Amino acid sequence: MTTENGNAIIDASCYVNGQKIGEFPYGRQLRAVYGTREYNCKIASHQIVDDKHEVYIDIDLPFVVDNKLPLATNLVGVTFENRQAHIAASVVGDMLSIVHTPTNEYPNTIQVYNTAINACIGVIPSNIDVKLVKKYKTGCEFSGVISSIYGGADGKNYGIDIVVLTRK
Repeated sequence: MTTENGNAIIDASCYVNGQKIGEFPYGRQLRAVYGTREYNCKIASHQIVDDKHEVYIDIDLPFVVDNKLPLATNLVGVTFENRQAHIAASVVGDMLSIVHTPTNEYPNTIQVYNTAINACIGVIPSNIDVKLVKKYKTGCEFSGVISSIYGGADGKNYGIDIVVLTRK
């Protein structure tokens, strides 16, 4: 949606396969990108709820074939290894690389990297990572998107929610 002079007025909830993945921040363009390809998007429906626009988008994503995905989750481990600074540099809508990175102590660890800033922003919670590794096997990788960033004010730590979209 744009104003008469073409400026973006996107301030709406975003859903993937009926799953709310977050809000489009003001001024960000809507597009679906996977690898080097862009996919067609169109507005499926639009409504105003509590003075906010809810825009449902149809995106032809032929690579989403798994009935377990998309998967919405928060991240843990966000206060380690300078991840708070990495989250502060992130924005809703940034694409993610999600990679199984086992260690001897934590064999099911799945780290989440923001590809826009090339930095780790957290890990998938242990109650979810064990299920993903069991289903997709050792070394599994996924693509995802940041759906919300919260906190960071008044000395509070940042938190972050993501959506795992597809297996690589």
